[in-house]
Amino acid sequence: MTDKKTVEDLRQTLVTLGITRQEADDIKGKANLYARLTELSETDEDPGDLLDAALDNVEPVEDIPEQLESCDIPKMESPAWSDYVLSCLTKDEMIEKNPTVDGLRRLVRKLLGPIVNSETNILQCPLPENKERATATVTITILHYGETITASGAGDSYYGNTDSPYKNYPVAIAETRAEGRALRKLLGLRKVVAAEEKVSSVDSLENIGADSIGKITQPQIQYLEVTCRDKLGINVRKLINNYFPEAQNIKDVSHAEALELFKVLSSYQSTGVPEDLQGYDTDWKTSLTGE
Repeated sequence: MTDKKTVEDLRQTLVTLGITRQEADDIKGKANLYARLTELSETDEDPGDLLDAALDNVEPVEDIPEQLESCDIPKMESPAWSDYVLSCLTKDEMIEKNPTVDGLRRLVRKLLGPIVNSETNILQCPLPENKERATATVTITILHYGETITASGAGDSYYGNTDSPYKNYPVAIAETRAEGRALRKLLGLRKVVAAEEKVSSVDSLENIGADSIGKITQPQIQYLEVTCRDKLGINVRKLINNYFPEAQNIKDVSHAEALELFKVLSSYQSTGVPEDLQGYDTDWKTSLTGE
C-alpha cells in the first residue's frame, strides 16, 4: 500500500466509490479512510491497488492546502489541545469567553464520537432547611473509535451562587453545571463552563416563608414539569394519580413525596417510561393547580 496518497486523495476516491462528500469529510485520519475504502471493496484486491486504480478516474483537485485539517488537530495531551477545542466553538456557543454546555455537547460529538447515554441523578432538591440548594450529577457515555468512555460531573445551585433570574431554577442550573463538568472532562478542558462562571453575592432567600415548610416548592414543581415534558414525555396528572391518588392539587404533595417522585423519574431514564404514563399533558397545571 502506497504511503504517498494524501488525505484528500483518499476522500476523492471514496466519493468515486459511492459515498457522499460529507461522509468522506467526516472520516478523520488516513487509517480510518483506508479502513472505509476496504469496506467498500467487494473484491480481494489490496486497498492500495484499488486506490491507485480509482485515482486514475479522479479529476485533479486544485488549491488543496499542503497541511490538511486532520494534520492540524493536536493530540489531547498536547498543551495546544484546549485552545484548539475552544477555537471550534461558534460565537453563540461562548459567553464572555467561556463555552456553553450546548457548545461542549456539539464538540464532544464532533471531536470524540456520538453520545450514547446521558443520565441525570438529582441528589438534593431545594428545601428551606438546606437553603434551597439543589445538587445533581450527570454521567455521559460516548462511543470513541469503537470503545465506550464515561465521565461524570456534579453541580449545585442555590441563591448564593446563582444570579437572577436563574436562581429561581436551582435544579435545572445544577443539572446544567453537572453536565458541563462531565463534558469538560471528556474533552480534557481546563476552561470553566459558562454556567459556572457567574456567582452572585450572598442574597436573602426570596419567597420562602414558614408556610412552605413541608410542602412541595415552586422549583420542585418546575423540575417536575421540565423532566416530564422535555426528557421523558410523561403524563403528569397520571403520574401524580398513580403515586399520590389522594392529591387533588400538586401542592398537596409534600417535600418528602416529591423527593421520592424524583427518584422514580430518575429510574425511568434507565428503564424507560411505563406505557400507561406516556404522553405529556400540556394542561396538567389546569387540572392539578387550578392555574
